[in-house]
Order: sequence, then C-alpha cells, then structure tokens
Amino acid sequence: MIYRDPIGLPKIHKKGIPLRIIVSCINSPFYNLAGFLKDIIKKSLNYEKNLGYIKNSYELVKKINGLPLPEDYRIVSLDIASMYSNIPIELALGSVLRRWNVIEKNTSIPFQEFKRAISVILNSTFFKFNEEFYEQIFGLPMRSPLSPILADLVIQDLEYNIFKTLTIHIPVYYRYVDDISY
Repeated sequence: MIYRDPIGLPKIHKKGIPLRIIVSCINSPFYNLAGFLKDIIKKSLNYEKNLGYIKNSYELVKKINGLPLPEDYRIVSLDIASMYSNIPIELALGSVLRRWNVIEKNTSIPFQEFKRAISVILNSTFFKFNEEFYEQIFGLPMRSPLSPILADLVIQDLEYNIFKTLTIHIPVYYRYVDDISY
C-alpha cells in the first residue's frame, strides 16, 4: 500500500509528549480491497459472544462499577504496546484462515483467492514520508481497515490458548481492543 503522508498522535502518557507517527492508507490502491475483506470477516464472526468482549471503556466502567469482589482480589489492567506493528503477519493470516469454515458462508471467493487477497494487503506496506518512500517491514499495516479485525482475531486466539492452560480462576475478564482488565 502506498500511504499518504503520516500524521502524529501525541503520546500524553510519555515524558515530553512525543508523537507516534501514524500512516494512513486512505486512498491507497488496496484500501477498498482491505475494507471489502474486513466486511466479509466481520459479517461472518459474532464478536459479542467472544470472551470478555466490551464495546468501549464506558461499558467496562458500567460492568465493574459496584462489582462485589473479595478483599484480597485486585483489578489488573494490561495494554499491548504498539499492537498492530507487533503482530506477525503469519500469525494474523493463520488466525483468519482458521475461521474459514465460518467465513466461507458469507463469500463466493474461493479459499485460495481469499488467502491471496489478505496476503496482498498484509505484504503491501509502503508509505511516503518527507517525499521518501519506505516499507513497513513487520506487523499489520497501520491504518488499514483490515488490521483491527485481524489483530482482534490474533488476540482471541492468544486468549483461548492462555485461558486453557491457566491453573488459577479469573472471575472477571474484559477486553476492549488491546486493553485488558481482569
């Protein structure tokens, strides 16, 4: 994808309030394809039935406000640092393809072509900054419509694998994008 010039997002929780560069792929050659694939995947999967799914931080506050917890319990909050750029492409591709038996019911695209289309999006990560062209060499494409849903699938898979191996009981668990509270 050839991205437009990046913009910065202030990281107000860091000393000196540095900017995190955000590259937008709006109007890039593969933007519409990424949105089309995202719509197919989203239509196929029911997120509200996933472990700890919440729509936003307001819903989290509503759910935990007044929650009776024993005195020795603690609330823990986690955040995935630079989530999109830290998710390996192969992991994301595997997460979506493992769900093909559900996704195929909502598309006429054959499996190999669907896989190829997602691979094209994930491996076309060129952008322009200060009149120079660069390639994002690791992780999901920044600001692609497909990246949030693929990241969510990867996290769902990680949650499943972690929870099936835990030997402790976690009575409450919520996740909003990459922010986890338990």
